[in-house]
Amino acid sequence: MFDNTRYKSAIKAKDLPDFTNRNTDSQYWVFWPREAASKGIEKGTNYNLVKEIHDWDGAFNLTASYRIDSDVVRPFGSTDSVLARHYSAGEHEPYEDIIKSIMDRKENNSGKHTTWIVSNCGRTNGASARWNYAQELIKEGLKINGFGDCFNNHLEGAPWSDKFGDGVIAGYKFYLAFENSVHCNGYISEKFWRNSLGTGAVPVVYGPHKSDVEAVAPPNSYIFAEDFETPKDLVDYLDYLDGNDTAYLEYHKWRANELDDDYEYLGSHTAEMMCNLCRNIQERKSAGFPKRIIKSVMSWWWVNVHDDKCTGGYKLPEWITSFPPQTMQNTYDEMRANLHEKDVLK
Repeated sequence: MFDNTRYKSAIKAKDLPDFTNRNTDSQYWVFWPREAASKGIEKGTNYNLVKEIHDWDGAFNLTASYRIDSDVVRPFGSTDSVLARHYSAGEHEPYEDIIKSIMDRKENNSGKHTTWIVSNCGRTNGASARWNYAQELIKEGLKINGFGDCFNNHLEGAPWSDKFGDGVIAGYKFYLAFENSVHCNGYISEKFWRNSLGTGAVPVVYGPHKSDVEAVAPPNSYIFAEDFETPKDLVDYLDYLDGNDTAYLEYHKWRANELDDDYEYLGSHTAEMMCNLCRNIQERKSAGFPKRIIKSVMSWWWVNVHDDKCTGGYKLPEWITSFPPQTMQNTYDEMRANLHEKDVLK
């Protein structure tokens, strides 16, 4: 696995593994970008500086990331990981008790129903966009207590807890789950899962593409900012929910759902990724190590996106944009081809 987003400077040949002695018969190289695709574009696109020596961009066989179209998914959270908080001794707690514990924690907070903890006010284009949007909400009267560097208001200790309903955030009805990227495929971070759903707050989502949120989030568990025509419309709606517990609790009904029978708590997102990787490799090993070729991981990461908002403000070099966007489905995969051939023969 290659943690490609952690290089401090443009990649150089001396930093790279030995391509000449690479085992291509039974070894897979995995491209692992950790951060949102809006980050590290200038550094990442410099990888092609060594293309004349060996095709770094085309060297990988598998992908691992938060994107659900990755070969190996490293999620920031899941519905089941949150639902597991509602279990005690293997039994689902009564829904009424869950709701009572949620609402009992919604303190007055001097009349503020929303909170946000943020310390990156503009180090990326997405961070600037979310901060500017939040300022518009505040101008329209958003009842918010803000924390972190951006508000010059620091908290002692973690504002969330491993125990459901504990921590500062749990005292608020809404949390601004604003990502530091805009429409980067699948980027829905711990701001949504841990800070919001995991504490009993309803996330107000800004940054992710709506289709990505719909694909993974519990139904009717969040408020999507782009659904509102103006910032004032969103502020008015939050005020309405704050004054109407029946309407507000509609956003918590999903908490009555049962865990998936196959859910297994693994302790961390990285552990889950490694288990997903092991399953993938075991499957390929049992199939005789079929060849897998991804022509350009950079194209998949930066060109195969919803729209130009993800990489907004950056001009991608022609070597990335000069061929059709790569997907994990249009790559050559010998195992997929073999399975297709078996289906045809049937």
